[in-house]
Amino acid sequence: MINVNDVLKYLESRFPYDLAADFDKGKIGLTIGNKNNIVTGIVCSLDLTNEVIEDAIEKNANLIICHHPFAFSGMTKVLYEEEKGSLIYNMVKNDISLIAMHTNMDLGYDGVADTLCKLYDLKNSNYGVNFKDDYARYGEIEEVTLKQLAEMTKKIFNLNSVKVVGDLNKKITKIGILGGSGGQEYEIIKAINMGCDCYITGEIKHNIALTAHYYGLSLIEISHGIEKIVFNKLIDDIKKEFNINIEYTSYDTDLFEYIYRSDINE
Repeated sequence: MINVNDVLKYLESRFPYDLAADFDKGKIGLTIGNKNNIVTGIVCSLDLTNEVIEDAIEKNANLIICHHPFAFSGMTKVLYEEEKGSLIYNMVKNDISLIAMHTNMDLGYDGVADTLCKLYDLKNSNYGVNFKDDYARYGEIEEVTLKQLAEMTKKIFNLNSVKVVGDLNKKITKIGILGGSGGQEYEIIKAINMGCDCYITGEIKHNIALTAHYYGLSLIEISHGIEKIVFNKLIDDIKKEFNINIEYTSYDTDLFEYIYRSDINE
């Protein structure tokens, strides 16, 4: 039998806390529960929601591993009728523990950054180079057009659509990619300084897109939720390490859907 602390130590070895951003301090690691509890099963999720908790209950899992900390903005009250309070109540009532691994999971061994690097088969990249607060991977790819790269990206992440900035016929040989929200101006400038033809990330603001366009950097905006792809290998590794039932939640916390015009060809 394994307890929560066994899983926690394994995750800490993969994703050391010293790799985490300063804003994650106090928000990662064991967040809810008892480290001595025997683990009956594990459910992984990008986020903690009541639907994910109910899914864990159905799967007889009493440990949830999330990428995003559930109380990222902090709390001063625990009111059961409010969102965060209801989550805490539901977790405690059902004796379920929560472990969160956020920016340390972005940078750690086979974390989000390295996983994305391998998915695009980046050459001459910064794979495995884990500088704190630098979550992007940069590298060379076989020459494709921006349109081809966008189609490739949709296929890699099983997305119906992506947003693109730039000439679709532009030749792309070097890219930068950052999972989650990587659309800050300094991140765009870093990609330009790294010699990227295209930068791929989530949540890019309008004014940032204009800056990238000015400097000739193409953009592909993807869903923030693609970070969940990091769990594919992690789930297999934990299963081998502990011989325990572990799976990704059946509830998708990436809630955005795209509605396409039905009259566009009329």
